[in-house]
Amino acid sequence: MALTSIKVDTGLRDRISAAAREHGLTVGEYLDGVVRNARRQERLQAMANAMRENPPDADYWREVSELDALTAPARD
Repeated sequence: MALTSIKVDTGLRDRISAAAREHGLTVGEYLDGVVRNARRQERLQAMANAMRENPPDADYWREVSELDALTAPARD
């Protein structure tokens, strides 16, 4: 794996290093987690936006109701 340097303010560098240390991670591992979490939040936000722009219609709710009936526990 090739390594590189990134230029950040020393205050930010120190905060990143401290956070990584608190989690028992290297700076690289910590930043990888930060980026993964940020990307996940972006995907979740995009999904929420898509759901808000295209809300479920009556057909969807009818199908949900039918599936619920199929998976409901039998009553004796």
